Amino acid sequence: MEIRDPWIPVLQASDKVGESVKRMIENRAYHVIVVRGNELTGIISLRDLAMRIFLVVEEGIDVLEFGNLLELLDRRNSEVMTPNPITATSDEEALRLMMNKRVGAVPIVMERTLLGVISERSILPSLFDSPSALTKVSKPMITASEDSTVEEVMEIMSERNIRRVPLVNEEGKVTKIITLFQMISWIMNRLSRNSYDATILYDPVFPISIDPIIRNSLTLGEASRLLYDNPGLGAIIVDDGIVTERDMISYAYERLYKGESNG
Repeated sequence: MEIRDPWIPVLQASDKVGESVKRMIENRAYHVIVVRGNELTGIISLRDLAMRIFLVVEEGIDVLEFGNLLELLDRRNSEVMTPNPITATSDEEALRLMMNKRVGAVPIVMERTLLGVISERSILPSLFDSPSALTKVSKPMITASEDSTVEEVMEIMSERNIRRVPLVNEEGKVTKIITLFQMISWIMNRLSRNSYDATILYDPVFPISIDPIIRNSLTLGEASRLLYDNPGLGAIIVDDGIVTERDMISYAYERLYKGESNG
């Protein structure tokens, strides 16, 4: 089965960061692969960009001023990428590295030449036909209240190293979910409308959040299909817990390379 990713953009080291952000948003991808010619040179993740826009300071979270954000987007990919990323020479090795290193994408290379990429999303179709019960659910969920600000949610994402935060009402019921992808898309939209400034930190996060997917129970196949069809969300609320694309990696590895039939 083909499990290489067709959505992650591949851009040149000389291309602008702004183009990388645009392509990630268009493709609903969390990474950009950076090359010189056909040779892999680095990787940029949405988290890397978020940590450059939302700055961790002693008082909590700050945000780049307008001029500094424009300067960041005008820089070359080579200036902000992570050089010498984790790589593999086979699909099996890439999936194993994703599982063991907890990374969302691993390039496949041969003598530095990029052959493809394995990502959290690209492995999901390998599980579509599995009738097995979904057993790996993260509990308790890390949540925020509906009236949280952008600053408060970014503090949670930064401190807990997560990309998605469900929002709960006064009764503790999940009503919305905010993702790092949504946050960066919103920033770029504000920038395009000339309405970006440091006060966005104090904006309520609820209006830019999205509806969650909530299920009482799921098979592995059903969960992988829902995650695949909703890449900008990348999470399902299940039985008071949360399941993300990353939780699917070990299932896929067992099925593809350990002979597990998953039902």
